[in-house]
Amino acid sequence: MSSTKMPMSTSYKAVFVLSLLMIFVVIIGGAMSGSKSIGFGIWYWGYTAWKMYKRDNDALVSLQKIMLWFQAVAFSIALAVLLFSDSDVKRYVDVTPLGLILIATVSIGITYFLYKFFFNQSQTHPTSINAETNFSNNDMSLWEKVSEELKGDVRIDSLWTRAYAEADGDVSKANARYIKLRIDQLSKSQSKNTSASKERLLTSAVIRKSSSSRVIVVGLGLTSLVLIGLITYKSKSSFSPERSSFDSYLGISLNSSMDEVKYALGVPSEVLFKDDKPFKLADGTTIKDSLVVATKDEIRAKNGVNNFFYWQYNLPEYRIDVSFDSNLKKVISIGCYVANSSSYKPKNCEIGGFNVKADEASILEKLGKPERDEINGVTKTLFYNQLNLQLIFEKKQLYYIIVGAPNKDLSPTVTSKPSYDDIGWTQESTGSKEIGPWLKYSPPGTRYCRYSDGIIQRLYPPGVKPNAEKANPFCLGDSTASP
Repeated sequence: MSSTKMPMSTSYKAVFVLSLLMIFVVIIGGAMSGSKSIGFGIWYWGYTAWKMYKRDNDALVSLQKIMLWFQAVAFSIALAVLLFSDSDVKRYVDVTPLGLILIATVSIGITYFLYKFFFNQSQTHPTSINAETNFSNNDMSLWEKVSEELKGDVRIDSLWTRAYAEADGDVSKANARYIKLRIDQLSKSQSKNTSASKERLLTSAVIRKSSSSRVIVVGLGLTSLVLIGLITYKSKSSFSPERSSFDSYLGISLNSSMDEVKYALGVPSEVLFKDDKPFKLADGTTIKDSLVVATKDEIRAKNGVNNFFYWQYNLPEYRIDVSFDSNLKKVISIGCYVANSSSYKPKNCEIGGFNVKADEASILEKLGKPERDEINGVTKTLFYNQLNLQLIFEKKQLYYIIVGAPNKDLSPTVTSKPSYDDIGWTQESTGSKEIGPWLKYSPPGTRYCRYSDGIIQRLYPPGVKPNAEKANPFCLGDSTASP
């Protein structure tokens, strides 16, 4: 037998319409983002709308309880992964731990609201209490019961005496009066039983509500404690080498052979070697064993690039540096260098969730305090020994990333000696013929030459100062690393 559905209240209609709208929101959002995992969202909101149409609030309460526990477990696991996974995992995740906590709070909050809403609806309009609907159907059964009693000559003496008295001794009238009194007695008895049944059901519902609320509160409390514990532990712990150390970068692994590097990156654009001839910097500092770009003749004299231990790959907007152990000829460091003045952020240089051009504060927030830092002139180096990582900054902006333990002689200031035909170089006049300590603060890679009048010219590599005057080719070809 079909039952008449309860009419929707204003709030019930609002939630019902919201459920229908959420189906379309999930579909449109999935189409725009290209996500293939929208099936669950469509099912969840579709199931919610269907059960609301059927007024099956009990089923909706059960669904929300399941969702609350599922969300608590899923978000706890996701947060643990974000907090404790190594950087290679984190680089593929677009959300921070704080962002995940905010998402979890909103998601669990919505689910808990729906749970409370449907739970209150189930108590206000319980589907199991149908006495009012069934009462009219039971009227006929009362007459049938009295009829059976009379056929079996079963009478209640007190009721018959009352009926006989009210009929003034008329037996036929007394029989009719007795039937009415007996029907009324049975009807009152049924009504009393129905009220008791309602009271028992409502009492049981209150008990279930109190128990369910305690379970939800305890569950959310335990989940919060777990989240707080994970965050506290993470904030007090540091990266461990076993979990976080980088052993590869830019498609190259540490300890790779020279042939493996050539297979991954090709033949290097330039190779460098140590020059035993010392020279002085502008501030009077003497440099020994500096790195010099090998000429074609020098490469041929040493039978190829495999006998040089510093390789450079000069790409349009950045440079890859690879250094090798001189005995084993195995990779000991891999670096990505971008001129500090350039705004280009090559995707390949990204590591651990950050890229060149990141500011120092954001990296410190992400990686924590380094084991050591060092300021040399206008540059600052952060040493994360446990991560096998060195980061070099200028003006608090990252421009050089090194994985491994590079030779101290290999620095980002090393550039190839330009020829007369090189393009992209620019120059500025110092306005002075004198060499002074102030020249030390030139940008990395700056070279120098003198005009015929003795004025010192600064020559900047491509991209360092693109708005400066185009470099004089004769000055460029005769330039030196120090004035």
